[in-house]
This record gives sequence, C-alpha cells and structure tokens, in this order.
Amino acid sequence: MHEVLENGRLQGGLYMSKILQASCENLQVKVANQNVENVNILSSGKTKSNGYLMMDKSEFVYIAIPIESMKNILDEVSNLASNVNDLISKITVANLGVPTQGWASPPTLPTVLVSVSQAIDKLQSEINELKENLQ
Repeated sequence: MHEVLENGRLQGGLYMSKILQASCENLQVKVANQNVENVNILSSGKTKSNGYLMMDKSEFVYIAIPIESMKNILDEVSNLASNVNDLISKITVANLGVPTQGWASPPTLPTVLVSVSQAIDKLQSEINELKENLQ
C-alpha cells in the first residue's frame, strides 16, 4: 500500500482504487509528507486536518476526519453544562438563604452570568469553526 508519490501523482503498477491516510492544511494535501496535486478537497481545507485521500484512476478526493474538533466541542459543552449547574446552585443558595459553603460572600448573579456567557460564546465559536471546516 506504500506507493511512491512523484510530482504529486501516485506512481506504481496497475491503477486500483486506494485509500491512504493524509493531512491537509491551507488547501495542500499531503501523503507521507509529500504534496499531492489536483485533489478535490471535501472540506474548507484551510485549517490543519487529518483524513483520507481516496484515489480512483486519476481522481483524487480528500475527506477530513474532524475528530479533534469534535472532542473540543464536547469539552466545551461539558464545561457549559458545569457552569449552568453551578449557576443554578448559586441562585438557589442565594434565594434560600442557605450558608454560602465557604464563600467569603455569596456570588452575585451578574458575576456568575459573565462566566456562563463566556462559555456559551466559546462554544458558539467552536461550533462555527467546525461548520467551516466541514464545508
């Protein structure tokens, strides 16, 4: 399966459909650190990604596998959920007059909402980036 790339084209015996691990950044696809030319990139191809180069005769298609981006988004969703839970807990504590569980003073609602808002903004940014990378 390790064919030699010369001048960006696969060199070898008979052409058969092949799938190779590849990477892409700034619209440049590479296999084994060698550039591959005339590739149809099925993503924006701007940010660095890992994926697969599918070859059938003279047609080359790159498909990104955005696993790392998906992991980052899941991390952000988890952080957001934690912040929302913390917010709810603090609102409930403040409203019920329960002891402040070691806080010097109970948190104020605006302060808590800022961290939740920042987490939501970061999540939205990650989602937008993933959408762009999947185009």
